[in-house]
Amino acid sequence: MSQDTLDHLKPCFSVGMLKINTSAPDDGNYFEEEIVEVEKEIREKKSYTATRLFTHNIDVDTINDEALDALELDEAEYFMEGTGRPALVESLKKSCLAPELLRLKVGAKVMFVKNNFEADYVNGTLGTVIEALPDQPPVVKTLSGKKIMLEMASWCIEEDGKVKAEIRQYPLRLAWAITVHKSQGMSLDAVEVDLSKSFEPGMGYVALSRVRDFKNLTILGLNNVALRVHDEVLMVDEKLKTASERAIEEFEVLQEKKGKNEITRLQKEFLKKIAPAVKEKKKPTHVLTQELILERKNLKEIAKARGVTEETIIDHIEKIIDEENPHAEPFRNLARYLLYEVSKKKQQAIRIGFMQKYPKISANIPKEAQDPSSPDFDFSIFRKEPIGPIKHAVKGVSYKEIRLVRALWPMV
Repeated sequence: MSQDTLDHLKPCFSVGMLKINTSAPDDGNYFEEEIVEVEKEIREKKSYTATRLFTHNIDVDTINDEALDALELDEAEYFMEGTGRPALVESLKKSCLAPELLRLKVGAKVMFVKNNFEADYVNGTLGTVIEALPDQPPVVKTLSGKKIMLEMASWCIEEDGKVKAEIRQYPLRLAWAITVHKSQGMSLDAVEVDLSKSFEPGMGYVALSRVRDFKNLTILGLNNVALRVHDEVLMVDEKLKTASERAIEEFEVLQEKKGKNEITRLQKEFLKKIAPAVKEKKKPTHVLTQELILERKNLKEIAKARGVTEETIIDHIEKIIDEENPHAEPFRNLARYLLYEVSKKKQQAIRIGFMQKYPKISANIPKEAQDPSSPDFDFSIFRKEPIGPIKHAVKGVSYKEIRLVRALWPMV
């Protein structure tokens, strides 16, 4: 470990909590005595909002289970749904950060595991559960104070534009602790990391680079493997340096003999040779759905043809309508035939439900369009609002029906 690295990390160590693990083999490049000295100079940090990262699953599971069990409130369980080829579904489940069984209680610390910019959360956003009831969507309050009623997210595997497998789950996981491995790709608001059991080179880099701001990083433990660079990486780096130095020398000789223009010609010729072949651009999945809708197939037929759930087809419809392009409204008009799958009575009840549950937004609707049977009502003003309250207020309707009516109103 270089002195610069050590000095940079000093403020991140937690007073009285630093654990130095010297059981891992030392190749002479790490200064355990320097690591120990850091404890004398570290400062205390507030970390009550931080996600704790560990190198082993057993530590993560223990902390999360104990923390959830300590909340003396009723527990809600949410099971993952899966469709498609069993082997592919299992592959999706293993790679998905959302658990197959999501256990939640009010007060549970959670982390979003998927990006949804429209709902104002990203992979790594932290929050606390404020509502968790069986058969009802959980509600999370993020660290920024935003309350989010979740809708189930989808993960899928596609081949040649067809969905071969899909899983659906609320995009959350308990976040008192997670493994360093599963934190890859995340940007976390605050992190406490214990690297005292690191067993692979690069673990330290993965863990320390998760936090958005170094001020919100606390290191609980470190060993002499955590910040090690893999030997193969060092070898490749050395080869690249040597090759670069050799190339510079060769270009200097070439320039003296044939001039700068010849070098430029050779460079362009090389770039042309290594340029990737232009591949035919695949159609986005929602565009394939759009083509089936234009054939006036019903929701069940479209879902079967695409190999996904009907809810996913509605995801596609919402995406097409929400796109800012001149074709969105014509498509909406063409797709309204799907509203025949929801009775007029339910359509009207859903519309009234939105107006009653969101009175401030409803106040912006012109008076002439507030009659339940009016075809002039524009549901787009409710497009970003949670539909959970409507499901609870209007008996006998499904989330699918609510989303369909919201996307394709007026009545047919």
